[in-house]
Amino acid sequence: MTTPEKLLLQLSELSHNLWWAWNPQIIKLFRDLDPEAFRASNHNPIATLAGFSSERVAALSADAALRARVDAAHRELRDYLGA
Repeated sequence: MTTPEKLLLQLSELSHNLWWAWNPQIIKLFRDLDPEAFRASNHNPIATLAGFSSERVAALSADAALRARVDAAHRELRDYLGA
């Protein structure tokens, strides 16, 4: 799996679980991906991600700090679901 594919998969899993909605760090993560798109989608991370081109995902995946935030959030979601 490529880095952009992994990033998109993790973000998709995060967005499809309402756990993000009461987690301020995850809300900020989705907002930081694209503030205008997040606002325009009425704070809907699924809609925000749906508007991303493959080039946009590739650009996001090149950001090591962002990947670390997504990895940590995804790990936190997995821990939450496993509890």
